Amino acid sequence: MSDHIASGSFPTQLITFLANPQVHKVGRNIALDLKNLHDDSGSSTPFVGGVDLGQLAKTKNIVSDARAGLSELCIKALSCILPKDLNTRISTDWSADTLTEDQIQYAALDAWASLKIYEKLNSLQIPASVDFNSRLPEGYQVFIYQQDRTTIIACGIISPDFFQSFEGINITQTRVLIQVNDVYVPGAIISLHRDQSLSSFGEPPFNLVCRKSQIKTFVEDFIPLPSSSPALSISTHHTEYLDPLTELGDSDHSPLVQSGHSDLENLNISFSDVNALPPTLSASASGAIDQAAVEEFVQLLNELTAMPWAPAIRSGVLKDIFHVFHMIYIPKSHGLHVTFSRALRDAIFLPDAEDKKRIVSFLACQNPPMTWNECLQSNPQFIKKHCKHVVPPPEQLYGLVSKVFEIYGPLKDAQTGISLFSSSTWKTVKNILQIIKLGQISDPPGIPLYYCIGTSKNGLPVYRCWRGTNFTEGAVHRPIRKSMPFSGVSPRHTSTRLKDFVFRHNMLVCDCNFPPINLISDCKYF
Repeated sequence: MSDHIASGSFPTQLITFLANPQVHKVGRNIALDLKNLHDDSGSSTPFVGGVDLGQLAKTKNIVSDARAGLSELCIKALSCILPKDLNTRISTDWSADTLTEDQIQYAALDAWASLKIYEKLNSLQIPASVDFNSRLPEGYQVFIYQQDRTTIIACGIISPDFFQSFEGINITQTRVLIQVNDVYVPGAIISLHRDQSLSSFGEPPFNLVCRKSQIKTFVEDFIPLPSSSPALSISTHHTEYLDPLTELGDSDHSPLVQSGHSDLENLNISFSDVNALPPTLSASASGAIDQAAVEEFVQLLNELTAMPWAPAIRSGVLKDIFHVFHMIYIPKSHGLHVTFSRALRDAIFLPDAEDKKRIVSFLACQNPPMTWNECLQSNPQFIKKHCKHVVPPPEQLYGLVSKVFEIYGPLKDAQTGISLFSSSTWKTVKNILQIIKLGQISDPPGIPLYYCIGTSKNGLPVYRCWRGTNFTEGAVHRPIRKSMPFSGVSPRHTSTRLKDFVFRHNMLVCDCNFPPINLISDCKYF
């Protein structure tokens, strides 16, 4: 078959099959697959009949974003996980005449999952428009949608009482009085009621007037996406999952979040239970690893072995943790860009065990249930909001981060054959591991980095993090303003003052036992 594709000559039976609109071809982003096959075949007849599973799942209200991946659709529709082996996915041997057993199983699972998801979605009923011209039975149950008719906000029954007006609102031919029995989105605005939110009406049941165009039939097994629950609402920002380098951005908020204690020494962190790290690559991924990069990493570790560890007492954060992420440049076009970024994030920020247990219990009670890792992939902002995290001491952090570099650094992109890390990136890796050993990234013990600002509607605590702010990074950021002139000076004077500040800071924080390094990456342009 690969020979036919390479030569541009497709079997006639295959072209007839792909061009038949009566035969449904289901899959994720199936239109692009059909277009690529059509271009390769040279056929004058377009390939049609594609059914995009993402669009179908959104129509059935299984997901809120039609761009959800096949793995997510498998979880949402079938309540099972679709295994995606990293070694097989990045293999460069997919164009070979004979595929390996792992490749055959990988492709077969994708095809099986697409078929089963399609069958499941096809079996689901969806709400339809209500025929208000017909005689509806008393107590007729309905869903109430937002005005854009994309999200269900409540359900109830068409009120059996007839009024010309309700609370000063005229009930016209285009409006209907609904008795609301369940609210899904408490913050939804009802424009006909002076732009009040559903929560302002009090506890159900209550009556409200809405437009008939917002009403659809009630379906017993139809589960509205609870956008009021951040655990299950998938933000449109995560089209291909969040890039941790962007998620963690340098802000006043937590990079991910943690439990109700204020001091780091009280955090319930288990360093032996770090399940975020990827497994070691097996030898089956032949051709996918840059052996020269492996040797370069081994040499790098040998050079760092003789370097002493940081003193036992660390009084402050000397290196902005968010700048560490931005030190490593990975092209977004590289196939492992997102996967590596996630692994590095999860190796540096470890969740508090108590908060994690609380969140896992909450996710397991949702419908459909969700695991910690699924939530971390689809909605990391929910984890960030309800779970504290800690950057462990240098002794633990060094091993976790170096393992991520060891696994991902030598990997090549399956299409371009370019290694994830270039020669300049390996130098940056050495600098990062160096500052980790110096204790400049780890959270200082005894300094509170989180505090609880309240409890959400789902009963989980909500935290705010001081990490990345002047409050905790006083070693550099807090006194820098005091060293600057206030007014009446030239840019040259300001630049000179900054240079002097950088010099004095480096002289103060660099102990003679450690090799001198520039701790002020912010001022590297001076």
